[in-house]
Amino acid sequence: MKLLDAVRHRFHVRRAARLAVDIASNSEKQVWSRVRKCIFDMDLHEARGYVRVRATAVIRDQMHLTLGRRHNLPERVVAIVAELARERVVHLVLVDFLSSRKTGRRVAA
Repeated sequence: MKLLDAVRHRFHVRRAARLAVDIASNSEKQVWSRVRKCIFDMDLHEARGYVRVRATAVIRDQMHLTLGRRHNLPERVVAIVAELARERVVHLVLVDFLSSRKTGRRVAA
């Protein structure tokens, strides 16, 4: 990889990380409102998958708002931003889920 390409790549990765944090922060409440009614009836692994699926549309919409139509990021970087933002939202929602008092509601099978 040429030096200039390496510098550009590093710049894009840092920018992607910052954008992902912003997008996740802006999406957390909306994702939580979508999953909070039924998440307490799930175990942790099931809840993680459910949150991940429900967060996808929210992240996509938030990315359009944040990045707009004209962004100068390569498509592979946009994909990285989406994945990082989705994983961060899942983490934030699961932290809320685990720290709430209702986690003991599920009866073991």
